[in-house]
Amino acid sequence: MIILGIFRVSGNSMRPNLKNNDLILVSAIPYVFHSPKEEDIILALDPRDKRKIVKRIIHVSIDAYIIQGDNPEESTDSRIFGTITNVSILGKVLWKL
Repeated sequence: MIILGIFRVSGNSMRPNLKNNDLILVSAIPYVFHSPKEEDIILALDPRDKRKIVKRIIHVSIDAYIIQGDNPEESTDSRIFGTITNVSILGKVLWKL
């Protein structure tokens, strides 16, 4: 869980909303009070190698989330590795700095 952190976007999977090298402010505090929901942009762990990735939640089911980049042609996401769980979500992207 990340209380509050600044991260640098790597890659173009979230273009046009977030670009390579953009700085983002991330916090898990919103998820203490509410569960992640569709359209949230999150910082998560890739289930394959535990790299930090930034994606949008596009579907929520019981204890599982489908995530995808806003630029699907350049995104490795749930279409490749399947759903993720709460354990993989590190926080919500609050702002682009």
